[in-house]
Amino acid sequence: MRQCGTNGGRRLAATAAALVAVLYATLWPAPAAAQFPVQQPVPCTSFYGEPVQYIADASLNDVGMSTRYYGRPIILLNPMVLQRFAPLVQIWWQAHECGHHALSPAINSEVAADCFATRALRDLGYIRTWADLEELMRELATLPGNAFTGHLPGPMRAAQVRDCFVN
Repeated sequence: MRQCGTNGGRRLAATAAALVAVLYATLWPAPAAAQFPVQQPVPCTSFYGEPVQYIADASLNDVGMSTRYYGRPIILLNPMVLQRFAPLVQIWWQAHECGHHALSPAINSEVAADCFATRALRDLGYIRTWADLEELMRELATLPGNAFTGHLPGPMRAAQVRDCFVN
């Protein structure tokens, strides 16, 4: 005696799986920026040990942003905004955003991410001299602060970065 529905059940399951895959891709597409990977000079691992991917996103209304995408840590960077900065400062921004993923949630803040970035670039050899540090500080000093996001005013931010470099 033949079992009723064995082949039909497999076909139905395959059709349902294909439909779910199409719906998933349609309703939850990958970020448009995923096509443009950014050079990753600063290796980044989250506080939880996950690799962090850098993604360029020219539509971002800021230099960068750390977030999670379907549970995975990512860093979005706007290459149009980044290009306004010297190469050292571009790498610093990448490290700053990495800091938001790498730091313990208990101490994660803009000031802590600034220190993380500065120390990472010092330890990786990107900032070797006082002249390198002064280049970074000069550009940071021109930035406006933002009390809502926790970004210090430029001159205060530059001074704090100097203190992080030394300590």
